[in-house]
Amino acid sequence: MPATRPAPDGARDRPPGSPVPALRALQPAQPEDPQERASRKRRQIRQAAAGEFLSKGYAGTSMDDVAAAARVSKQTVYKHFGSKEELFVAIIEATVGEVMDEVFERVGPTPGRHGELAQELLTMGRRLIVLIMQPELLALRRLVTGEASRFPQLGEVWWRGGPARLMAGLAELLRQAGQDGELAINDPQLAAQQLQWLILSIPLNRAMLCPGQAYTSEELYHYSDAGIRTFLAAYRPATPAADDAGTGRR
Repeated sequence: MPATRPAPDGARDRPPGSPVPALRALQPAQPEDPQERASRKRRQIRQAAAGEFLSKGYAGTSMDDVAAAARVSKQTVYKHFGSKEELFVAIIEATVGEVMDEVFERVGPTPGRHGELAQELLTMGRRLIVLIMQPELLALRRLVTGEASRFPQLGEVWWRGGPARLMAGLAELLRQAGQDGELAINDPQLAAQQLQWLILSIPLNRAMLCPGQAYTSEELYHYSDAGIRTFLAAYRPATPAADDAGTGRR
């Protein structure tokens, strides 16, 4: 008796006499959904324009530059973005959101922490300063700062998505540390802002004004570690021995 040949995939479950499914690999390509195509084209233009604005600034970038970088016609750019202003705002709002989400995925303080406070702050500070000092992020920060008077909403987007968001996470962490008796803090929000700038201010301020200034990871770690140690020295609870020494009691 001849051996039974295996049924093709899906044949066992197909009722007798039903049509055989066509091979997917040999079917003609389906037309792209118009909404998906428009979304893809907008993203293509936005990504290309972001590089142009970051390298040339708002005033130095033309819609011709954007069209050339995106490899589309200028008419296509205007079809998706009615003006250079609209394109710029859309790019910054989207880019700031995406960048800050990634920063907080890597750095964001976790109030439900486990471990010694000083070591957690030192680790968080090192991650934060290395990310914030990335050349691309510094260029984006300069761009937003330079155009904040022309587009005030962009400054708000940066503030809410960056410093304010970081401050809220740090404030909660510091509030918990105060409740646990590890720190003596009356105003966690103020302390969180102070901590941000003790970590970042020295290299960040110089890099913002001097684009050619570069720092090694070890230099950035030094600034961050020193800032956190200064913060902890200011907010550690006073010990009874220190209190007695300060008042001259024995």
